Order: sequence, then C-alpha cells, then structure tokens
Amino acid sequence: MSRDDWHLPEDVLARPEMREACARRDFQAVFKLAGKYGGFTASRIARQCELTPTRVGEVIQGRRKIEKIDVIERISQGLGIPGHMLGLAMQPWERSDPSTPRPHVHDETSSGLADLGAVLGFEDQEVTPDLALRMAHIWLVTEPPQVTEMRAGRRVGVGLVRRVEARVDHLRRMDDFIGGGDLHTIVTRELDATAKVVRHGSYPEHVGARLLTATGELCQLAGWVLDDAGHHERAARYYLAGMHAAQAAGNTPLAANLLSTLSYQVANTGNPKDAVVLARSALRGAEASASPLVRALFWDRAAWAYARSGDLPGCLRALDAAEEAYEAGEDEPAWVYWLDRSELDVMAGRCFTELDQPARAEPLLSAGIARYDHEHAREAALYRSWLAEAYLKAGEVEQASAEAVRVLDLTDGLNSARAAERLAVLRRALRPFRDVAAVREFEERYRLTQALT
Repeated sequence: MSRDDWHLPEDVLARPEMREACARRDFQAVFKLAGKYGGFTASRIARQCELTPTRVGEVIQGRRKIEKIDVIERISQGLGIPGHMLGLAMQPWERSDPSTPRPHVHDETSSGLADLGAVLGFEDQEVTPDLALRMAHIWLVTEPPQVTEMRAGRRVGVGLVRRVEARVDHLRRMDDFIGGGDLHTIVTRELDATAKVVRHGSYPEHVGARLLTATGELCQLAGWVLDDAGHHERAARYYLAGMHAAQAAGNTPLAANLLSTLSYQVANTGNPKDAVVLARSALRGAEASASPLVRALFWDRAAWAYARSGDLPGCLRALDAAEEAYEAGEDEPAWVYWLDRSELDVMAGRCFTELDQPARAEPLLSAGIARYDHEHAREAALYRSWLAEAYLKAGEVEQASAEAVRVLDLTDGLNSARAAERLAVLRRALRPFRDVAAVREFEERYRLTQALT
C-alpha cells in the first residue's frame, strides 16, 4: 500500500484550519476535518491510528483529549500528518518522502550559540511536572547543540561540553515527572547526537573524558527510561554501552552505577541470583573510588537483589551497609541527587514486603511515602503499590484496597510500564478477596480506567 492510499490529501493538510488544529493538538477538530474534507470515517481513523472506535468517538464528541506522545505519533503515522505539524520530530515514514518539510527549528538554537535551556528560559527554574512536559515537547523538535555546533566544525570546546552536561541533568530531572514511554525517544535522540560528537569530533583529552562521561550518564538514563517503558533488552544494551564509555573516561563510579542499575533490572526481570552477582561486582569495582552516597545506592540495589533471592541475612547486611554509607555522605555526583532518607526507607520496606515481613515493611513504607513529593506520580504510585502489598500480606485487605485505588489514580495518564505492571500485580493479589466490598470497588475502578485508555 502506498502512502497515497492512506494519508490525508495534501490539500486537506494545507487548509489553515487543519494546520491550526494540528498546532494546538486539537484532535477533536483534526478528526472532524479529516472526515469533512478527507472522507475519513471514525472507524477508519480508529483502524489506521490503532485506537478504539469508542475512543475516537469520545474525542470527536469533545468528551476526551489526546495528550500522550506515543498516541500522537500513532495519529501522525495513521493519518499521514507530518511530524512538524504536531510538534513532533520527523517521523520514520517521512524520511522516504523528500517532499515533506523538515521541522522548523528556532534560529537561535540552530545557530549553536545558545543551548535549549537559554532559549526556553528554564536554566534557573526548578523542574516541575508542567515544565518537564513543555521541555519534552520542545526537545522533540529542536536539534541538540551537539549537532548544530558540529556543522560549524569538528573541533569540540569546553562550552559545548558544558551544554551537553546541563542537558543531561535536565533530562535526568524530567524523568522525575514523565513516564519512560514518553521520555525514551528524547533521551536516545540526545544520546545519538552526543555519541556522534565522541566519534567524529576533535578535542583534547580532558574534554574527551567529559564527553565520554556524559555519554555514559545518557546511556544509564536511556536504559532506565527504556526499562520503565518495558523495553528491557534494549535497556540492557544501553547499560553495557554506558559501562564502556564510563571506563574509557576513567570514571569507575559511573561504570559501577551502570552495572548496579543492570543488577536492578535483572532482579526484577531475570534471575535474582545473577542480580546479586552483578550488584556485588559493582560494589567491589567501585569500593575504592565511590563516594558514600553512591555506595549507599549500590548497597540498596544489592539489598533488593538479596530480597528477590529470598536471602534475608544477605538483605539485612546490605541494608545496614547502605545506612552506614548514607550517614557518611559528602560531595556527590549529580546522578545520585535523588537518593535520600525517604528512598532508603522505601527500599527497606520493599525488601521486607518481598521477604514476607509486612510488620517491618509497613512503617518504613508509610514513613517514606509521607515524606515524598507526590508530584512525582510514578514513584508515588510504585511506592504505594508496595505499601498495598504489605497491607495485604498482613491481612489488612480493606487498607490494601484503599492503597490500590490511590495507585490507580496516580497511574491515570502515566506512560510507565513499570507502574502498570505493579498495578496488575496488585489486581491479581486482590482477586481472591472479591467478596470484600473495597476489593470490588477497586476492580470496578480498574475496569473503568482500562476501558477509557
């Protein structure tokens, strides 16, 4: 089937009202215009965009909005709407169509004279959920300064490295608010641009070490968000590539962090005993160079691997070691900024839940959640899911159901496979208690949410 067989005709895409509707991402208007001028029925739109007919009908009636990036990309693909019209990067199907215009890029950014932060004015702002979403949308249609500066010449200076490092930090903090399903394309795009500079640029040794470190950090972040999106095999490849980059930079703690993160993935998706070996290897490799907070992070991940293996003594030793290292904190690398007392308590609570010790788990999880910023919806959902599981293992079915409902509310609109899987785990665990009214209420809410997705 050729593109002309399925895309909206050019004259429809060129209509001012269609361009305006696409720019606003007003899909009620887009779908109506596709029907009025392109002859597209609601069922055809649903089929081509991989949406349910009910969902398309609700959008056309103005009862529902479409905001998720992956759904917008499917609409771009399904209706043949060029990415730039929807504020997206050029879509894969466009690359074979030379007549499709490339996305507009802000002149100041494309000159390579200012980084994205300066253009958007968020260098000194705290990264909030709203700002993170705005950054994510603009990141998709703005070329990284790595690309634009390399066009002017292959010599890489400290200024570009600083901009790359700043962008890595912004991306890392965007992950606090945006699910991996929406963020992984942005991170891997940034990584590709940075890797090209490493391969083709000319720079002194100290600049090269910083570039390789940034590449390693981007690999860790790419793996993390891909894991959150459910792409575990791709994530593992990024972790291993990042280890090589960090080792080439002489950054042993970062290389160990990548190995430790891989251990965490394996503990969740593979053989927990293999995860223990990976976690201990990371600790051994970085014991002479890692800062106290970094060691606390590595011991925390080792504790989780032990818990998943059913090894209570090993888990307790690792949790104690994490506490001891945490108390000795000093100057720390940027990538460990998120580890605090709440995170330590939550991890300990998760471990005790996994080891069927809910009485020890509940106060730790409750304390950690109480101190946690609930604007971080994914983490709040994940941590409350463990609290719900702890309540259930303690026989507190109604409290478990109440927490499960809170998890359901937090995951609404959140594009995170990790959070969705935890919600599914809770649903399976609650199923034997369907005679309890609170469990039936949760199940009804769950089914309603799934029907609207």
